[in-house]
This record gives sequence, C-alpha cells and structure tokens, in this order.
Amino acid sequence: MENQTIQGSFIKGAAILGIAGIIVKVLGAIFKIPLVSIIASTGMGYYSSAYPIYVMLLAIATSGFPIAISKMVAERRAKGNLKGANEIFYVILPLMVVIGIITSSGLFLSSDFLARNMLENPKAVYSLKALSLALFFVPIMSAYRGFFQGRNTMFPSAISQLMEQMGRVILGLTLALIMVKKGVEYGAAGASFGATGGAFLGLLAMIWFYLREKKTLNSESQVEDCYEKEHSVRIVKELLIIAIPVIIGALVKPIMDFIDASMVIGLLMKTGVGELEANSMLGQLSGMATTMVNLPSIMISAIAMSIVPIISYEYSRNNIESAERNVVLSIRMALLIGLPTGIGLMSLSEPIMNLLFPKEPSQLAGQILFIAALGVVFLSLIQVLTAILQGVGKAHLPVLNLMIGVVFKVIITYLLTTNERFGVKGAAIGTVVAYVISAFLDFIAVKKFLMLEFDYKKILVRPIVVTLLMGFIARISYKVASIAFSVAISVSAANKFATMIGIVFAGIFYIVALIKCKIIEEDDLRNLSKGQKIISLFKKLKIV
Repeated sequence: MENQTIQGSFIKGAAILGIAGIIVKVLGAIFKIPLVSIIASTGMGYYSSAYPIYVMLLAIATSGFPIAISKMVAERRAKGNLKGANEIFYVILPLMVVIGIITSSGLFLSSDFLARNMLENPKAVYSLKALSLALFFVPIMSAYRGFFQGRNTMFPSAISQLMEQMGRVILGLTLALIMVKKGVEYGAAGASFGATGGAFLGLLAMIWFYLREKKTLNSESQVEDCYEKEHSVRIVKELLIIAIPVIIGALVKPIMDFIDASMVIGLLMKTGVGELEANSMLGQLSGMATTMVNLPSIMISAIAMSIVPIISYEYSRNNIESAERNVVLSIRMALLIGLPTGIGLMSLSEPIMNLLFPKEPSQLAGQILFIAALGVVFLSLIQVLTAILQGVGKAHLPVLNLMIGVVFKVIITYLLTTNERFGVKGAAIGTVVAYVISAFLDFIAVKKFLMLEFDYKKILVRPIVVTLLMGFIARISYKVASIAFSVAISVSAANKFATMIGIVFAGIFYIVALIKCKIIEEDDLRNLSKGQKIISLFKKLKIV
C-alpha cells in the first residue's frame, strides 16, 4: 500500500509540474510566433545569440541547487528530522541571494565583451544587458522551488512557472513592439527583458506560498524528535557536493546552444554566406526549430524533478524495490512522451514550421527540424536517466557522458557546417549525435549501478512500432486533408488546417494504440489524478 502511495505521489507530482510545463511551453510557442513577426528572423538571430549565454549562467546559478535542496530536504524528512529539513532552506537562501548578485552584475558588465569577442555579433549586446537582471531573481526563486519539491509539494513550483512565463510573454512582446521601431536589435532586447519581469513574478508567487505555509513550518521547527544540529558550513558543503555535478551536467545543453551561437555564423560565412543571411539561418536553427524540439523537455523535466526526491527518500529508508519500480516507471514515461513528439515533428516538420512561422521561409527551417526532432527521443532519456543517477548519488556520471557528447558535437558541427551540402543543418546533426551518445552511456550506467532488468518489448519495441505507425498516419492524414481542403480554400490555408488534422489524428491513434497494445494498462491509468474516471470513460468508448 505504501509503495502504491509513493508511486502515485510521484506520478501526481510529475503530472502537476508537467501540466504547468505544457502550459508554459504553449505560452513560449505563442511568444515566439508573434515575436518572429515583430523582429523577423534577423532579430531572432540577435535574440538567439544572447540567450545561450544567459541560459549557461542560469544553469550555473540555479540548475543544481533546486535538485540538491530537494534531495537534502527529502532525506531528512524521511528520517523524521523535520526541523533539520527546514534549516536547510534557512541556510541556503542567503547564499542564493549572493549568487544572484554575482551572476547578474557579471553578465551586465561583460555583455559588450561577450557580444563582440565570443558571439561575433555586436548587436546582441542589448539583449545580453536586458537579460542580466533576471539572473538576480531566478537563483532566489530556485531555492524556494527546491524546498517545496523536497517536501513533495509540486503545486507552488507549478504556479510559479506559470507566473514567470506569463510575465515573460506579456512584458517581452509589449517591449518588443515598442522598441523595434528603433531597430530589430532593440526589439530583440525588449523581448529579452521579458525574462526579468517573468522571474520577478515567479519569485513573488513562491514567497506567497512560503508565507502561507509559515505556520506549519514553525510547528515543524519545534519538533525535536530525530533532530540533529548541523553546522552551516557542513550544509553548504553537502549542497555543493550534490549541486556541482548537476550544474556541470545542466551546462551541457546550453553549451551546445552556445556552440551553435558562437560557431555557426562564422562557419557559414566561410562558405560564402553573407552575415545577415547567416544570422537568419541561426535564427531558424535556434529560434524556430529548437523551440519545437524543446517542447517535450518541460514535461520530462517534471518527471526528472519529481523522481530525484522520491528516489532519495526511498533509498534513505532502504526501500530498494519501490525505488527501482519508480526508476523503470520514469524511463517508460520519458519514452512515451519523447518518442511520439520526436517522430511527430519529423513527420510534419515543414508543415509545422509553415503553420507556426508563416512569415518566414519554411523549407530550410523544416529540414532543420526534421533532423533535430530525432534528438527529442534521446534528450528525453538523458533528462530522466540523469535524474535517476543523481538520486542514487552518481551525479558525476551523466556529466562525463554529456561531455563526451559535446566533443562529438563540436567536431561534427565544424566538419558539416563548413560543407556547403549540409550548411546550418550540420549543427543540428552534431547535436543529435551528441544526444545519442550521451543517452546510450547514461543507460549503461543506470543498468550497471542499479542492476535493473527491463521488459524491452513493453518499454521499447512496442512503443517504437506504435510511434512509427503514428508518424505514418500523421503524414497521410496531412496529405489527404491538404488535397481535400485546397479545392475550397487557398493552398496556404489548406496546409494549415491539414497540419492540425494530421496532429489530431496521430494523437488519437497513439493514445488508443498504447492501451490496445497494453503498453499502458489499467494500473498505470489508476495512478493518475482522476484515473478511475479516465478508465470508466475509456471503457464506455471500448478502448479498455
């Protein structure tokens, strides 16, 4: 019964963060679509050049700390040390304020040097300066999120994410519209400043939830049972031991984006492409195609954030069997999300680009997306496998594996991007290869250290077959609908309607096939929120 409760808690936590993440990603896509219309692909090039540096600093300032805090809090709560769990937060919060001040001022003061010498894109300086203030608020916000996640309370983090993204979208688009009149580089800076407004709103949300829980926290802090007094230095040392490998691992994805931002324009210009055209190509790679590739990452991140405190809690109580069951479940969930997203994007790559970015040429962006979409599957696995290894105290392994992937990324990007046959598509190929290598090495590590046995037929073979059929249905549905609609409306409008029909048909087929092929069973559905109602509905429709 306890194991079912823990498994249900994991799924519920992942679902809460996942739903919030989906909304956040939808808002992000909504943000990018009008933004491209406002500042065009050239402006997106400036925006996309600055963002990887911001994300790298963000990873340094925040990525490892929420996971480390959640792990430390969960472990102490598992031992009944409620007062000690709360003291973790009180010690770490001032440290995050200091980190925020350092990273924020550091980016602002070095932005001109970075834009000219590292990005080789001087007009990106305005976007870098606009992003710098966000780096003050985000580390503080991450401390609050990690604390609540360690208490297995995901709702505050979910609301904070929504508030952060809403602020980013509304303020970013408003400022882009106002400032683009001075030039697209200023419009890009206005869009970038939205991140600061969003971070401020997200932090306010977390503070509100914390104050609401203050009475409960004060009561817990009076409980002396199982309490062990810990020196602040020891807490910070433990935090850094857990967080630093996670930070290094989290840096790899931004580093890959930074490689593209710093290498692609220069490499393309060596092949005879002009600066503006090269900047536009980078915009299509990083600002358009990568946006689609990152769609499932927030849902997978939700699984990853939920699994770390759960595994830490289970291992602290020596519930190995329950921990292993949640490990297998998280890998299944990653594949069931990553596979259809990747194959779906490949099947409808150009139509999706045409649907979302109608004012930009979709052919090249579609070709880039077709290649990059394959990486979705492996990126999904990397995120979850990394979280699993972090949860069992092997955080250094995914870091090493990702570093190996980065080496291959640099080599392949250089060799292929300078080849006129591949051009900017070479950068996308390099990223996919890096993800494949890293995911494979992570999987070997998980198998080795957890000594797990997998039902490959259920976890891998059947989902792949179903997903390939789904991709075929998406493409055929799109083709048939496009021909049918083009009789009555313009070709452009017909393609847009056909794309949406292809997505809907593919989605329905995928869900039904998962259940009919017993890839997802009644027990899996029962663990979901409102799971029994979902089962009843599916039985009425004769799906189950």
